Amino acid sequence: MSIEASCTQAGLARSTVDQWRREDPKFNQEFETACDFAEAVLLAQIKQTGMMKEDWRAYAWILERRFPGRWSQKRELDLSVNEKKADGNDLVVSMIQQASENMMKDDQNEDS
Repeated sequence: MSIEASCTQAGLARSTVDQWRREDPKFNQEFETACDFAEAVLLAQIKQTGMMKEDWRAYAWILERRFPGRWSQKRELDLSVNEKKADGNDLVVSMIQQASENMMKDDQNEDS
């Protein structure tokens, strides 16, 4: 659950919790401890599910997020530019389209 959702469930505004964290070091430490515990529980659940289903993807997911420099998917993007207008709008639209097409191709290749 996100911090925002947790605040809502507790009937508190996010800004109130943020203020308490800034003003009360003990509250902030307990807040950080609770976040760390929630993280550990989620990781344990991912690992347990991966073991029960004998699915390596759970471990790959953890590695990608824990050590992104070594394990995350690397994507390269080549863009070609053909300037038509001086305002740059067409250029930006073209770059976005090329990036989207390349990402979709990469995703399709990974699924194969």
